[in-house]
Amino acid sequence: MRIREYSRKTKETEIKIILDPDLEGKISTGIDTGLPFFNHLLTAMSFHGQFNLQVEARGDLEVDAHHLVEDTGLVLGEVLLKIKEDFGMVKRFGYAVVPMDEALSEIAIDVCGRPTLVYEAEYPQPLVGSFDLVLLREFLMGLSDRARIIFISVSFVLRLYSRILI
Repeated sequence: MRIREYSRKTKETEIKIILDPDLEGKISTGIDTGLPFFNHLLTAMSFHGQFNLQVEARGDLEVDAHHLVEDTGLVLGEVLLKIKEDFGMVKRFGYAVVPMDEALSEIAIDVCGRPTLVYEAEYPQPLVGSFDLVLLREFLMGLSDRARIIFISVSFVLRLYSRILI
């Protein structure tokens, strides 16, 4: 089994992540960040990435969610890096174009040891529930930096196009 975990504690946050890349049977997640939409995103990442993920994250949400979201990306990146260092490469490259409801997302990943984030996204609103969508960039930057991957994400919102086509 290639299960790895990593924890990080700062003045603002306390985060623990356990990741098992060897999915056997049903996906198992236990994600609690105190941010419902962020929980949903991490659960979707686990489901579509076909890995088991446990996340316990606490932070100074009464001040702002920035530290919690960014630090979760840093910790997840550390876990992924530990898996790569301890067990070798899982896959070097990945690419997907994914239509989801009213959005189309395109992503390319290169696990090459050089952290880079290219993030181009447009959203029709600044918030989903109480989650500030600007924080997605911070999460992906932390993940890319610590996992040492090139992460290119381009997302296009299709709501406007669907209105034109009807």
